[in-house]
Amino acid sequence: MQEYKSKQIYIKKYDYPFDTVKEIINNEEIINQILNNDDVRIKKFLGSDYLIKDSGFILYYSNILNYSFLIIDIKKKDFIYSIRFKISHLNGNELKNEFYYIITTTRNTIENMPIVEYAIEYVSELALEEFEKYIKLSLMTKLIKKIFSKFNSIIKDKKNNINSLKNLIINHSLTIKKNYKDVFNFFYDFNNIVKCLKADKLWKVITKENNNKYKDSYIIIINKDYKVHYHVTSIKEINGEKIEIVYNKTNNSFLLLNNIIKFTFFQIDKNLCLFVYETYLPINISASDYENISHYTHYCMEMAKKYIENNK
Repeated sequence: MQEYKSKQIYIKKYDYPFDTVKEIINNEEIINQILNNDDVRIKKFLGSDYLIKDSGFILYYSNILNYSFLIIDIKKKDFIYSIRFKISHLNGNELKNEFYYIITTTRNTIENMPIVEYAIEYVSELALEEFEKYIKLSLMTKLIKKIFSKFNSIIKDKKNNINSLKNLIINHSLTIKKNYKDVFNFFYDFNNIVKCLKADKLWKVITKENNNKYKDSYIIIINKDYKVHYHVTSIKEINGEKIEIVYNKTNNSFLLLNNIIKFTFFQIDKNLCLFVYETYLPINISASDYENISHYTHYCMEMAKKYIENNK
């Protein structure tokens, strides 16, 4: 097996969830924005496409650099996303020695922040010398920093087409030792949720029933100052199997990052329910906000589980 030398030429931690970076990397429209702008341009070989193994490309940088490369390998795992490229030509000259570059996105599991690293691999110092005979590595580094700077600006710009990407999903699940219909009836009334969180002295729930448009509508007043208005948009039941309820937040609510909440209650046994929570968050949410919402949601579910199981 061939051994390679390696050299890191770029590394940066981004304050966005790991899944945000993966979504952008997998979106052709966003990749085109990054790789076709100002003095950077990319051309695909016939039949090639982004993130498909053995695809080939030529990347142009101003009038001073162009190089041809092939996608050799793609690794997609829970905590790492890595793409390995082989550079075959530099400024029209075919390289005699093997030369690779690797872009690796690693998830910082405590903060959920991605760390993006760009490194090169080469078989020998001779290969590196051959590379620098045509183009200095410092110029390649400058190009990479420019590309990742564009990547970062796209995430930050809320008016950008990044808003067309699908939202991030937070979902949690746990089992509750009650019949699935009893668990549904508990969560259907927001007053029960507020009570199990011991927030009934700070939060007030106003219920509006039988609205012409929605099945039920709830206004949650938080600390007397903030109003969040949710309404039930759908309830679907397969008797003996599951019940699904979807809440949507109205436009006149206090600003919250998630507009839709979906609860699903599955019957596992007569007195055992699988409760699945799902909500959607904007793609450019900060990693810290994403983690806080995820942890708080899990906390609320655990509190509800204890309350339901300990009260008849």
